[in-house]
Amino acid sequence: MSRWMIEKRGVKHIALMSRRTLVQLEQPSNPQYDDWLKLKRTAKQYNAHVDVVQADVTNFQQVHDLIERFQKTSYPICGIIHSAVVAEDRTLGNLTQEHLSLVLSTKFRAAWYLHQATQLLHAPIHFFIMFSSIRNHLLEVASAGYNAGNQFLDALAHYRFEKLNLRALSISLPAVSGAGMFHRHKEMLSTLKVTQGFELMPTVTIFEIIKCFHQTQRICPCPVIFAVNWQILHRNYPTLATSYLRKVVHQRYKEMKFDHISSSGKNNSTKSSMNKKETIIERTQSAVARLLGAASVDRSLVSQGMDSLAPVSLYNWLGLETGIYIPLVDLLQGLSIETIATIIYNKLNEKEQTTSSAIKEYDSDFDLINENEVQL
Repeated sequence: MSRWMIEKRGVKHIALMSRRTLVQLEQPSNPQYDDWLKLKRTAKQYNAHVDVVQADVTNFQQVHDLIERFQKTSYPICGIIHSAVVAEDRTLGNLTQEHLSLVLSTKFRAAWYLHQATQLLHAPIHFFIMFSSIRNHLLEVASAGYNAGNQFLDALAHYRFEKLNLRALSISLPAVSGAGMFHRHKEMLSTLKVTQGFELMPTVTIFEIIKCFHQTQRICPCPVIFAVNWQILHRNYPTLATSYLRKVVHQRYKEMKFDHISSSGKNNSTKSSMNKKETIIERTQSAVARLLGAASVDRSLVSQGMDSLAPVSLYNWLGLETGIYIPLVDLLQGLSIETIATIIYNKLNEKEQTTSSAIKEYDSDFDLINENEVQL
């Protein structure tokens, strides 16, 4: 996110608060070594300055002293992004005080100390962003401690906004391509994708969406970001932990009329027309034209000016019109309209063949039952 802020938002001074020293960050054995090298190159290219400050965000005095030190410079702290996390899931029977302290402190204690220190020092904060998780809205065994920490972030955002009239965002992040918890714990992502239908989202798209939420935080201090196959998610409706997400899923499912696809003549005609590749190309081209202006069929969408938010609109439109979900990560690679149409065409044909096979099998079983009845 630091690279994006430098490249896209023109930020010239960033302070990274870490338990690691600069010397440790420079070691190839550092798990974030490659990211650190990219950040250094970006900072150099855009003439930006990155400070690495060794401090423990769960220690109030260290947090206070760090912010106070910057307050006395020409570049006081004007924004907070709290992304610290410890992921160590345990079932209820295996929870210990030590485990809860470890998991919760990086969430609620760190966030509260950042809030307190900036208040006491009257820091000119323009944004106070905390990263929560989509996992907070799902029923998952062994994630109680982690989710409790995320719930506190939401509560703190509401407290700052409602009681103190201060800026605050607690953002429930989805699975992010190449970053975050799901990137480090790929088994979690695999489970979410198969059982819930959640998709990876590109980092740059997430950052652009966060920028939009920052501009509208007075309306929604605790937004949830995710890309999902709504049909799969609706099938797992009982596993959604929050009434808010259940309401969204139910409403979206009704809007997309998945429950009427089999019986609606309109949807049947839509499906048959979408089975024609030329029709798919034409309608996709029309949708892309609304997003980007004039669109060529065989050129990459990126080369035609597609920004990082346009794939989200295209993803939603394709799901609504065809019931086919192309991963956002793939759409952001700049597929051409023709390539997108080919993918949809092939997937629709696969669905039709699967349905036909199921019907034939059902008819065969039904005939066998009738024969048995006659013999009886």
